[in-house]
Amino acid sequence: MGRVIKFRKEFREFGWGKYEVLDTGNKHVLAHTRKSDKGFALVLHNFSAEEVKVKLKLEEPENIQDVFGDKRYEQFDPKNQEVKLSGYGYRWLHKIDKYL
Repeated sequence: MGRVIKFRKEFREFGWGKYEVLDTGNKHVLAHTRKSDKGFALVLHNFSAEEVKVKLKLEEPENIQDVFGDKRYEQFDPKNQEVKLSGYGYRWLHKIDKYL
């Protein structure tokens, strides 16, 4: 829990701004974004035991990187916007250029 609090303090975009739930095409995966003047955050949670891949449709997918997760994943590819999650996995990502 301490690690989560540390990330929330360091990456303020995870706690502020307009909240939007994204369609992942998978009923077991919750994806949402936060957008504000503090930044852009993308969060995904897999609520199943199976490894999954979901395809996102972000308007500005460039320069997004992982900052927190259940394990290290391959870097987010803005061209195909496909995100892999392990069983019960989670990923917190943020936009690295626009808000620094």
